[in-house]
Amino acid sequence: FFSNFTIVVSPMAKSLADLKVQDVVTFVQKARGVKMCYIVPEDTLKQAVKVMVENEVCALPVLENHGQGEKEKYFGMISITDVVQVTSELAGPKGEGFGETMAAVLERKVSELQEEYHLLPENNKAKVSDNLMDVVRNGFVRPNYFRMAVFDGEKATALLSQNDVVEFIAQSPDLLGVKATCPISKLGMASAKAASVKETDTVLNALALARAQGQREVGVLDAAGKLVGIINAGTLEGVADLSTLLLSISEFKAKHPIAEPVIVSSRATLSEVVAVVGPAARRVYVVDEQGMPEFFMPTEDVLRNIVNSGWEFNNVTVADVCKIAHHPIQVLTMNTEKTLGEAMKELAEHSVLTAPVLRGGKYVGMVDAFDILSELIACLEDRQRGTLKEDDHKAGGYQYSIGDKEVFTEVSGRILENLNYSSKDLLPGDMTLHNAIATVFLPNRYHRVSVTKDSPPTKESKVSDILSQRDIAKFLSQFPDILGDRGEKSIEELGFLSRRVHTVNYRDSMMKAFQIMYHSTSRAMPVVNGKGKLVSSISIGDLKGLNNFYHLRLMVCFAKSQVDNPEDYAPDQIPLPMPLYCTKDESLSSVLKNMSVHLNRSVYVVDDQMHPISEVTLTDIFKSLVKPGADQLFKSKH
Repeated sequence: FFSNFTIVVSPMAKSLADLKVQDVVTFVQKARGVKMCYIVPEDTLKQAVKVMVENEVCALPVLENHGQGEKEKYFGMISITDVVQVTSELAGPKGEGFGETMAAVLERKVSELQEEYHLLPENNKAKVSDNLMDVVRNGFVRPNYFRMAVFDGEKATALLSQNDVVEFIAQSPDLLGVKATCPISKLGMASAKAASVKETDTVLNALALARAQGQREVGVLDAAGKLVGIINAGTLEGVADLSTLLLSISEFKAKHPIAEPVIVSSRATLSEVVAVVGPAARRVYVVDEQGMPEFFMPTEDVLRNIVNSGWEFNNVTVADVCKIAHHPIQVLTMNTEKTLGEAMKELAEHSVLTAPVLRGGKYVGMVDAFDILSELIACLEDRQRGTLKEDDHKAGGYQYSIGDKEVFTEVSGRILENLNYSSKDLLPGDMTLHNAIATVFLPNRYHRVSVTKDSPPTKESKVSDILSQRDIAKFLSQFPDILGDRGEKSIEELGFLSRRVHTVNYRDSMMKAFQIMYHSTSRAMPVVNGKGKLVSSISIGDLKGLNNFYHLRLMVCFAKSQVDNPEDYAPDQIPLPMPLYCTKDESLSSVLKNMSVHLNRSVYVVDDQMHPISEVTLTDIFKSLVKPGADQLFKSKH
């Protein structure tokens, strides 16, 4: 399906603020002569893929009654990676039966895919008369759309991508103003570690990794660790047989060439980065002198630094943050009749810590792995007739005995119906982030909350997403200008050194560590050696993948070991993973970025001797964001 159109060229704008979407569309048409192609809701995915292959594109708008004025209806955009993603989820984590599953998925209609997976965002569209910078802020930067459908009146006439905008600005670098010569290091652009795969990995695994990390592509490294290619949605352009995704990258590129990475040095300026992006690159890689990747910059980061984020802290909604988080299509749920043992195993199988619980299809609360463990700790303490007090750091805590098996069995057999849920609220997607933090997360000490599209939520509301503290941290670190002047202040200046730190020795049991957390309401704890130096940490995240309780009897040094044979080492010599830590002089924006990259909810503040002196948690940071008088610190810098 093709649509020919003509757009009148407007005079070249003198500044970014003067640009219209029409200017970029006209530029793209003159430069590449791109045709407008689309599909209809009743088309099968096989037909959609065929149109993509024939036109060498990786995404298509879904339209009904195209060119018929007010009858024309836009359903959203579907991409080839959507098809691969759905197939991968249905085929399972090991990709067994991928080919058969793909064949079945391709026979489905586009409308069915939308009904079941809600893959077609309807608001990723713009008008030719819209201000370009408004579209960049509200379309490309905030919800992070890569492509948008462009309408002339009621008719869809073109597609606009992030690369189109960057390439357009590259033709007139003066539009960048004083930022043009600013090094990317000072703009905070080169800050994210590049996800990468080896040439021996499959293309499917590469795409899955990109999706899991909320990225549009991954780098391909050769045997020496040098960046030699990239895998992204563009890799699939012109690929008719999607079963080739199961090939190794080296085998795949023998049939279908993969794109070369766009590379710059850490000394590059913004105008130099803009100049090399081109029409296809999803990101720009920063490499060292040997060609080894150090960091990457997605095209949305390039656009963000051109226009700033455009976010106002008090206007960000829960739905905005969920979109940026790139969560799985379907939310794992459990019913109240499931036993705690079954719930623990299901959480482990999906590698998650929480899941909404339903009674007769209605939401009743959120089950957390630590809620289940807390039930066990309470029973063990009751049997041992002893409680570890918050101030008693030298207490023996949990001591294993032969009768524990009975307690484990009894607790595992309890049902979710009787569990004391740590989270029972259901957030409407249109609630502001400020209100969600101030009225739900902080007062209730929540770390994750279920989200619904209904406003206000009712007893019949369905869970559409889950919002976590980490999601909020990722959002704030991705848009650091929201923090204003506060982002550059140090941890000490912001008063984050007052939290008392509970520690556990590397020889203590995992159960003792969790017992201390249970009584201190902490979610993480530093592990120290005999000299009090930080050597590792334990957090609720260590429960991820745990499908029984016996592992908790191990000493911390064995449970957290980074080697397969820890018994061959003396306890004080076992390699342990170091936790995230900082000094009191590190800035808030830097700490948030590291917490987001490493998926941590806390960071330990250490002294010169590596002794933990305090802990900064996401809860601490959120409190500082919403306290009275803080509003003026969150004005965007346009």
